[in-house]
Amino acid sequence: MQNTERPTVTYNVEPYQGAAGVKFGMTRCDVAKAIGGPEGTFHRGGEERDPGGTDQYSDFFVSYDADGACEAIEFFGGEVRCEGILLFPNPYADALEKLQEAGVDLLCNGDGCTSLALGVGAYAPFARDILGGEEADGDVPLVESVIAFRKGYYDDLVEAYPGILGVPAEEWLAAARRERSR
Repeated sequence: MQNTERPTVTYNVEPYQGAAGVKFGMTRCDVAKAIGGPEGTFHRGGEERDPGGTDQYSDFFVSYDADGACEAIEFFGGEVRCEGILLFPNPYADALEKLQEAGVDLLCNGDGCTSLALGVGAYAPFARDILGGEEADGDVPLVESVIAFRKGYYDDLVEAYPGILGVPAEEWLAAARRERSR
């Protein structure tokens, strides 16, 4: 019997530079030349919210700004590392702990964490559950995707909605622990 599973690819995020052969600022044509054409293209949340569109590849999405320049890469497959730290696939608590041990400044909320210093974020929709140890179904919260982004990617959002990315990791953990102890 032949093994039809493809091997896991490791993607190393280069802070504010790119990953997976894609550099921030590349055009869609440049990306296609570097890594091949996408499996599909769509607008996340509609064309108004995603004017440049998003290309889907086997393990990640590549998003473009209104000028057609790559602004973010979101990984949902493969193995993703940043600064040597395994972010995906990984239990959220492990990723958070390793990032903190490395001295990475993090903003955290109930859906994961973001490092504006590294231009990377980990999405874990049940992040708050790490303090209780397990989700209601008995699983440890996992990082479900990782985003790598260009400088300034979140600037407009943070300006319009201060605090939307969360609070410093220690502050979030303390508040979440208080909430869990009620």
